[in-house]
Amino acid sequence: MALANCPDCGALFVDNGAGLCPACIAKEEAAIQQCNEVLREGEVADVASLANKTGIEERLILRLLHKGRLLAQSSAPLQYPCANCGKPITQGKWCSTCAQKLQLASRSQGTASTQARRRANAFHFYSKSDPDDR
Repeated sequence: MALANCPDCGALFVDNGAGLCPACIAKEEAAIQQCNEVLREGEVADVASLANKTGIEERLILRLLHKGRLLAQSSAPLQYPCANCGKPITQGKWCSTCAQKLQLASRSQGTASTQARRRANAFHFYSKSDPDDR
């Protein structure tokens, strides 16, 4: 049983795998229900208006969206900012442009580390030339 500090309120709690203390988990569940009720009505278009209507912090709403805990309305999807550039998106954590950049960066990083590992593990053979060259 590991102890941890709750990232939301700072309380010490026995780590339950959720990463939050029981009080913050209950608060998050209540926020999910409240947000989903407002989203069912279909009156909000972005995170700021949802936060204003519910009184829940935008930070918490964004975390719930990224976890996939809020209802997605196909008729009027909720818009929120890309985690990297701030462009409005309706699903995921990054816009398509930032996701592609991240993929390219991870591929190039993986290629560079693979090449470096191959160079480090490579055998180098030197031919014996004239014994007098030593």
